[in-house]
Amino acid sequence: MEWDVVLVMSQDQDKSEKPTPQKLKEAKGRGQVSKSQELNLLVTCIVFLSVFTMLFDSISMQFISLLKRIFLISSDFSFTSESLVTLFRFVSMEMLYIFVPLIGFVMLFGVFSNVFQTGFVLSSFPITPDFKKINPASGLKKIFSKKTVFELIKSVFKLLAFTLVIYFSSSTLIEYAYELMISPVSILPSIWLNMLIKVGIYFILLSAPFVLFDIIFNRWDFMKNMMMSRKEVKDDHKKREGDPEVKSKQKQIQQELLQKSAALSQVKDSDIVIVNPTHIAVALKYDKLTMIAPVVMAVGKGELAGKIRSQARRYSVPTIQNKPLARKLYKETRLNKPVPAHCFDDLAPIFRWLLGIK
Repeated sequence: MEWDVVLVMSQDQDKSEKPTPQKLKEAKGRGQVSKSQELNLLVTCIVFLSVFTMLFDSISMQFISLLKRIFLISSDFSFTSESLVTLFRFVSMEMLYIFVPLIGFVMLFGVFSNVFQTGFVLSSFPITPDFKKINPASGLKKIFSKKTVFELIKSVFKLLAFTLVIYFSSSTLIEYAYELMISPVSILPSIWLNMLIKVGIYFILLSAPFVLFDIIFNRWDFMKNMMMSRKEVKDDHKKREGDPEVKSKQKQIQQELLQKSAALSQVKDSDIVIVNPTHIAVALKYDKLTMIAPVVMAVGKGELAGKIRSQARRYSVPTIQNKPLARKLYKETRLNKPVPAHCFDDLAPIFRWLLGIK
């Protein structure tokens, strides 16, 4: 076992390279992601407190109505096993009906919190039995890991912090307790609500620093565990180079680069460049003897549009600003193809003007 521990530590020391996107993708497929449970708990508390406050009047009215019905039933209630079961079912269903909106909101935002942190992760890997996990070397390493030490220190500080909050807020809680004893029944719910809000705010404010540190540490620990050796990085690149999907994408990128290069080289042969004025550029050529319609010599958006304009200036190709037409041509035309017939009416004045200046 001692040799196993040394071997595991040696392997970890060799992992000095950042994880590749492929490794992170595979880890996500196995359900291994950076996630803070403290953030989920904080979101749950905030949502619970907010929704409970908004629905408090409705919940309290329904709860009081339920208590009244229970008191009415109890006046002629026979305490038998069957009647007790019936009463329990009735109360359970009514309580569920009262609190289901609150529970629904809390569960919904709990899911949103997880998705916000990790994206959509659907994997059965974490619950699949793995006998490697009972390896003594791995278990010993996990016990003395930085994550375990961090969780221990975090728990101690949380306990101390919550103890201090309870100590300093005890006078406020005593005031509420006294107010509950002397106040009429009609205002008891509002007193309980105020007390719950105050305690909830204390908890949220206290939890915020722990959540921040937990997010930072979990992200750092996850990336550290994902680190790769140089050999693993090389193997990953080789594997990806042989992947048909990657090859197809690389081929597509190469074709796009070649098309862009060819398009730029054709700008000098164009008759006109229509721009939008900075985001889109479309270069056209028309020869009435050989063409049935103007042909797109170059088309581009963003950086490529800027290069087309530069080439046009370099070779003294006329440039005209026409936002609607430039957008239409960009969306509806293809490189080295004639423009659609429904664009002729918009282009006719431009080519008449072009013939005039020539």
